[in-house]
Amino acid sequence: MAILIAGQGGPSGLVGVAPESRILPVVVLGGGRSGTDAIADGIRYAVDNGAQVVNLSASTPGNSYPNNCPQNVQDAVRYAVKKGAVVVAAAGNGGETSNSPEYPATCVGTVAVGAINGGKHVWPKSQRQPYVDVAAPGVSIPSIDAAGEAGSSDGTSDAAALVSGAVALVWSKFPELTNRQIVARLLETVTDDADTPGKDNATGYGVIRPDDAINTPVPNDAPNPIFDELDELTSSTAPAASPADRPGLKATPERGIDFSRVAIVGGVTVAIVALLAAVITRRRGRGPTPPSK
Repeated sequence: MAILIAGQGGPSGLVGVAPESRILPVVVLGGGRSGTDAIADGIRYAVDNGAQVVNLSASTPGNSYPNNCPQNVQDAVRYAVKKGAVVVAAAGNGGETSNSPEYPATCVGTVAVGAINGGKHVWPKSQRQPYVDVAAPGVSIPSIDAAGEAGSSDGTSDAAALVSGAVALVWSKFPELTNRQIVARLLETVTDDADTPGKDNATGYGVIRPDDAINTPVPNDAPNPIFDELDELTSSTAPAASPADRPGLKATPERGIDFSRVAIVGGVTVAIVALLAAVITRRRGRGPTPPSK
């Protein structure tokens, strides 16, 4: 996921959408920590340590919670947005089976991302749910595993990472804009050409187009229905201030180097929050699909 956002070539040869962005890895697994508290604390820790974009490339069924989102995670998303960040989440990969709502993407205020293939058709496993906001490529995405082996990967996790990179890229071009204005700019310039015209449960408002978001004139007061819904949401638990350090969390900021072939100005900090042990273990266990010969 980090390579898709900020890859700079190197041994893998893979270049991310925003290669000059800085990555803040936030680990919320291990040390006895798990569950919704770990996820919520990870989001808060990320923004308290300077993250402007929080990438959540993992998901788990949320239908046992009110509004399909644990309250503490919802409050953490609200906290992140109020701190000026954009939270991007994978919609889920159960579209062919249970198609159940999956959090954190279900939490109001996140930019929930579905996946399409190279032909701009919805990936069959991508969740079809009303909370899906946008879509991005998520099929046969170039990948590299922990052993350094190259291949390809499928999933809304990949699509979410590409959208996180797009947010960072556009924000680097318009550093004076707020998080609300950046999301509005992306929504205003989506392309609605994937299978079903109009807003739908698979691709939301449409496919993210970072080039259009940079080059198309968009008014600063363009609508942002994602944040509007968060404004309207009432919560029984106000998002409290977050301490600088929380048990079990680790952060290692790393400054990105210049990549002269990509025209980017400035640097946006993107937090990669590792969320769910089952998802991460499964992806690492199978590794990327080897490239065809």
